Amino acid sequence: MEVHDSYKGLLFRDPVITMGVFDGVHLGHRMLLRRVAEASLTGSDSVAVTFEPHPRIVLSGDPGNLRFLTDLGERIAMLRETGIGHLVVIPFTPELSRMTASAFVDSILCRHLGSGISLPGTTTTSGGVMKATAIPSLSALPGWISGLPARRPTFLTENRSVHHV
Repeated sequence: MEVHDSYKGLLFRDPVITMGVFDGVHLGHRMLLRRVAEASLTGSDSVAVTFEPHPRIVLSGDPGNLRFLTDLGERIAMLRETGIGHLVVIPFTPELSRMTASAFVDSILCRHLGSGISLPGTTTTSGGVMKATAIPSLSALPGWISGLPARRPTFLTENRSVHHV
Protein backbone atom coordinates (compact mmCIF):
# COMPACT_ATOMS: atom_id res chain seq x y z
CA MET A 1 0.00 0.00 0.00
CA GLU A 2 1.32 3.40 -0.97
CA VAL A 3 0.66 6.14 1.58
CA HIS A 4 0.13 9.66 0.22
CA ASP A 5 0.23 12.63 2.61
CA SER A 6 -1.71 14.87 0.24
CA TYR A 7 -4.46 14.52 -2.33
CA LYS A 8 -2.74 16.92 -4.74
CA GLY A 9 -0.85 15.68 -7.76
CA LEU A 10 -2.07 12.09 -7.60
CA LEU A 11 -2.90 10.28 -10.81
CA PHE A 12 -4.92 7.17 -10.04
CA ARG A 13 -6.10 4.77 -12.72
CA ASP A 14 -9.93 4.66 -12.74
CA PRO A 15 -9.93 4.70 -8.92
CA VAL A 16 -12.50 3.14 -6.63
CA ILE A 17 -12.42 5.18 -3.44
CA THR A 18 -13.71 4.80 0.08
CA MET A 19 -13.18 7.31 2.85
CA GLY A 20 -13.41 7.49 6.58
CA VAL A 21 -11.37 7.87 9.72
CA PHE A 22 -11.14 4.06 10.09
CA ASP A 23 -10.47 4.30 13.84
CA GLY A 24 -9.73 0.76 14.94
CA VAL A 25 -10.17 -0.67 11.41
CA HIS A 26 -12.96 -2.92 12.70
CA LEU A 27 -14.61 -5.79 10.81
CA GLY A 28 -17.08 -3.49 9.04
CA HIS A 29 -14.19 -1.33 7.83
CA ARG A 30 -12.30 -4.41 6.67
CA MET A 31 -15.30 -5.73 4.70
CA LEU A 32 -15.72 -2.42 2.91
CA LEU A 33 -11.98 -2.05 2.28
CA ARG A 34 -11.79 -5.58 0.83
CA ARG A 35 -14.59 -4.70 -1.60
CA VAL A 36 -12.69 -1.61 -2.68
CA ALA A 37 -9.42 -3.58 -2.93
CA GLU A 38 -11.15 -5.97 -5.35
CA ALA A 39 -11.17 -3.08 -7.83
CA SER A 40 -7.55 -3.83 -8.59
CA LEU A 41 -8.75 -7.08 -10.19
CA THR A 42 -10.45 -4.99 -12.88
CA GLY A 43 -7.46 -2.68 -13.42
CA SER A 44 -8.70 0.14 -11.19
CA ASP A 45 -6.68 1.60 -8.33
CA SER A 46 -8.15 0.91 -4.90
CA VAL A 47 -7.95 3.96 -2.67
CA ALA A 48 -8.81 4.66 0.96
CA VAL A 49 -9.02 8.29 2.06
CA THR A 50 -8.60 9.19 5.71
CA PHE A 51 -8.15 12.36 7.71
CA GLU A 52 -5.47 13.47 10.16
CA PRO A 53 -5.96 14.78 12.70
CA HIS A 54 -9.28 13.16 13.50
CA PRO A 55 -12.05 15.64 12.53
CA ARG A 56 -13.39 15.68 16.09
CA ILE A 57 -10.07 17.07 17.32
CA VAL A 58 -10.41 20.07 15.01
CA LEU A 59 -14.14 20.55 15.54
CA SER A 60 -14.53 19.86 19.25
CA GLY A 61 -12.83 22.90 20.71
CA ASP A 62 -11.66 20.64 23.56
CA PRO A 63 -9.52 17.88 22.03
CA GLY A 64 -7.97 16.96 25.37
CA ASN A 65 -11.08 14.99 26.33
CA LEU A 66 -11.19 12.91 23.14
CA ARG A 67 -9.93 9.33 22.99
CA PHE A 68 -9.50 7.14 19.93
CA LEU A 69 -8.77 3.45 19.41
CA THR A 70 -5.79 3.97 17.10
CA ASP A 71 -3.38 6.68 16.08
CA LEU A 72 -2.47 7.30 12.43
CA GLY A 73 0.53 4.94 12.49
CA GLU A 74 -1.57 2.09 13.86
CA ARG A 75 -4.34 2.77 11.32
CA ILE A 76 -1.82 2.69 8.48
CA ALA A 77 -0.44 -0.65 9.69
CA MET A 78 -3.95 -2.12 9.96
CA LEU A 79 -5.04 -0.71 6.60
CA ARG A 80 -2.01 -2.34 4.92
CA GLU A 81 -3.52 -5.72 5.83
CA THR A 82 -6.72 -5.05 3.85
CA GLY A 83 -5.22 -5.15 0.36
CA ILE A 84 -5.94 -1.48 -0.41
CA GLY A 85 -3.48 -0.16 -2.98
CA HIS A 86 -3.35 3.48 -1.86
CA LEU A 87 -4.05 5.43 1.30
CA VAL A 88 -4.53 9.18 0.95
CA VAL A 89 -4.15 11.06 4.24
CA ILE A 90 -5.89 14.41 3.99
CA PRO A 91 -4.95 17.01 6.58
CA PHE A 92 -8.17 17.91 8.37
CA THR A 93 -8.23 21.66 8.90
CA PRO A 94 -10.88 24.20 9.89
CA GLU A 95 -10.91 25.28 6.22
CA LEU A 96 -11.62 21.73 5.05
CA SER A 97 -14.41 21.43 7.62
CA ARG A 98 -16.19 24.39 6.02
CA MET A 99 -16.11 22.86 2.53
CA THR A 100 -19.52 21.63 1.40
CA ALA A 101 -19.96 17.93 0.69
CA SER A 102 -20.52 18.58 -3.01
CA ALA A 103 -17.41 20.80 -3.22
CA PHE A 104 -15.40 18.07 -1.45
CA VAL A 105 -16.60 15.44 -3.92
CA ASP A 106 -16.06 17.71 -6.93
CA SER A 107 -12.69 19.14 -5.97
CA ILE A 108 -10.94 16.42 -4.01
CA LEU A 109 -12.53 13.12 -5.02
CA CYS A 110 -13.18 13.91 -8.69
CA ARG A 111 -10.63 16.53 -9.79
CA HIS A 112 -7.67 15.54 -7.64
CA LEU A 113 -8.20 11.80 -7.20
CA GLY A 114 -10.01 11.13 -10.48
CA SER A 115 -12.95 9.35 -8.87
CA GLY A 116 -15.61 7.78 -10.96
CA ILE A 117 -16.85 5.42 -8.21
CA SER A 118 -17.02 6.01 -4.47
CA LEU A 119 -17.83 3.53 -1.69
CA PRO A 120 -18.54 5.65 1.39
CA GLY A 121 -18.78 4.05 4.78
CA THR A 122 -21.76 4.71 7.03
CA THR A 123 -19.87 7.16 9.24
CA THR A 124 -17.94 8.91 6.50
CA THR A 125 -17.58 12.63 7.02
CA SER A 126 -16.83 15.22 4.40
CA GLY A 127 -16.85 18.91 3.82
CA GLY A 128 -19.30 21.29 5.43
CA VAL A 129 -20.97 18.32 7.06
CA MET A 130 -17.85 17.17 8.91
CA LYS A 131 -19.75 17.93 12.11
CA ALA A 132 -22.20 15.16 11.25
CA THR A 133 -21.86 12.71 8.36
CA ALA A 134 -21.56 13.11 4.63
CA ILE A 135 -23.94 10.35 3.65
CA PRO A 136 -27.13 12.21 4.66
CA SER A 137 -25.87 15.39 2.95
CA LEU A 138 -24.74 13.57 -0.16
CA SER A 139 -28.08 11.78 -0.16
CA ALA A 140 -29.71 15.16 -0.65
CA LEU A 141 -27.83 15.69 -3.90
CA PRO A 142 -29.80 14.80 -7.05
CA GLY A 143 -29.38 11.15 -7.90
CA TRP A 144 -27.40 10.10 -4.82
CA ILE A 145 -28.18 6.53 -3.84
CA SER A 146 -28.01 5.23 -0.28
CA GLY A 147 -26.96 1.68 0.48
CA LEU A 148 -24.68 -0.37 -1.73
CA PRO A 149 -26.52 -1.09 -4.99
CA ALA A 150 -24.85 -2.31 -8.17
CA ARG A 151 -22.90 0.35 -10.05
CA ARG A 152 -25.41 3.10 -10.77
CA PRO A 153 -24.73 6.76 -11.56
CA THR A 154 -25.32 9.00 -8.57
CA PHE A 155 -24.72 12.51 -9.86
CA LEU A 156 -22.77 14.31 -12.55
CA THR A 157 -19.74 16.48 -11.87
CA GLU A 158 -18.41 18.25 -14.95
CA ASN A 159 -20.11 15.68 -17.17
CA ARG A 160 -18.60 12.72 -15.28
CA SER A 161 -20.83 10.32 -13.39
CA VAL A 162 -19.89 9.64 -9.81
CA HIS A 163 -21.10 6.21 -8.79
CA HIS A 164 -21.99 4.62 -5.51
CA VAL A 165 -21.73 0.82 -5.61
